[in-house]
Amino acid sequence: GERVGRAVIRDISYSGMRIETLEALEQGETIFLDFDIAGRFVFQKVPMLITRVYRHSGSLLLGLTFQKGYDRRHIRHALTYVVESST
Repeated sequence: GERVGRAVIRDISYSGMRIETLEALEQGETIFLDFDIAGRFVFQKVPMLITRVYRHSGSLLLGLTFQKGYDRRHIRHALTYVVESST
């Protein structure tokens, strides 16, 4: 079944992100995330592959890779917008 949990994005790039969560997840799993970038670009059910799992102060840090080309292009656009508008 579907599990719903919370996470904090610690780092994001064109190819993936690092999140911190209390959810018990394992390397090799595919998860689906909802998030926004700068409150302006909304992403829903983005498929991500868990590539790394680190234990950190009672929580887990997960290294994730974006899986779908469509999402990767839109995320690149959103991140480029944020970087260009902050300079």
